[in-house]
Amino acid sequence: MNAVDETYALVGDDGGRPTGGIGQAGPHSPYTGIVVYFPIDDVGDALARAQRLGGSRVLEPTRTPLGRIAVFADPDGNLVGLLSR
Repeated sequence: MNAVDETYALVGDDGGRPTGGIGQAGPHSPYTGIVVYFPIDDVGDALARAQRLGGSRVLEPTRTPLGRIAVFADPDGNLVGLLSR
């Protein structure tokens, strides 16, 4: 485990590469629940495309130890995560 802060930690494979994370949602968390993150080339471009297709931004692009992440909700309200290096 690699702690990002006191409320979130990354978990990894045998080689130490992060494969997921677990954390506690606080009162200011933009979302809760399970979110699957898909590796993409550019978070900003993918997020803009998701919006053009009817999605809505939930988490603006944010730098993390893994790279840049963002989350959007699809038209049915399902949360989708994006990850680029």
